[in-house]
Amino acid sequence: MITIQAGWQALTDAQRLQWKRFPDFSGQTIRNDRSVRLSGHALYIKYQMMRLMCGLTLLTTIVYGVLPAFPVFGKISNEAGLLYVHFTSVVDDTKYFFLLSLSSPRQPSRHFSPSRLRFMKVTYEDNTFYNLDTPYTAAFGVIPSVGDTLHVTLQWFSVLSPLYAGVTSWIEEVAV
Repeated sequence: MITIQAGWQALTDAQRLQWKRFPDFSGQTIRNDRSVRLSGHALYIKYQMMRLMCGLTLLTTIVYGVLPAFPVFGKISNEAGLLYVHFTSVVDDTKYFFLLSLSSPRQPSRHFSPSRLRFMKVTYEDNTFYNLDTPYTAAFGVIPSVGDTLHVTLQWFSVLSPLYAGVTSWIEEVAV
């Protein structure tokens, strides 16, 4: 948070004005009331936090555009003790990236719960799948087995402009 606040202070007045005006272009609103626009400062903090969580640098120059079509989630797999997240097509990390959070194994009959989900800083393996071994083991101690049930959230965001999609959540069975 200190890095993000220092980044805001380091912006020129013209750059800050761009951030303040961007929600008028994008239509981004606060979470609890869709009729209230997000402030430029709040957008800066939220968006920059997404970037930093994924290992990206702070964005200072805004590009106006739209969110691209994102790849469809494929599966979470345990392949010979290695945990991966798969997508059905290429993830173009020059245009967008994602925040992924997972739970420890849960009862299959349990309804989705965001409780105790942990952010997973994925490691690039291929442009359609990413390794989850290190963050999952750090969060939960052991890789889930094939057939275990996990609760998942996924949020895509643009790496070119402060745009992000809504958070999607679901229950997923670990595949082979």
